[in-house]
Amino acid sequence: MGSKLGVIVEIEQFAWDLKRKTVEIQNLTIANPPGYTTPYLGRIESIKLTGNLLPWGERPTGVEHLVMEGVHINLEQRFLFTNLTAVFGGL
Repeated sequence: MGSKLGVIVEIEQFAWDLKRKTVEIQNLTIANPPGYTTPYLGRIESIKLTGNLLPWGERPTGVEHLVMEGVHINLEQRFLFTNLTAVFGGL
């Protein structure tokens, strides 16, 4: 994920339960690109996903339920650009 965004992405804890069709992520942090001063662009304390997260035959993947807690975004502007567009603008 970090190589696609061009910045460091850290995850403290990741759990995937195929039987219950759940993914839980704790403390996901997306670093700021060079030149921005806040400690990080974004941090999410907890993410919980439920759904068909693996493709199987003709069945599509999909998230049925998503809960995010403790979402923190540090939006900074430098000239005409923001740190958000610098990281996610090319996706």
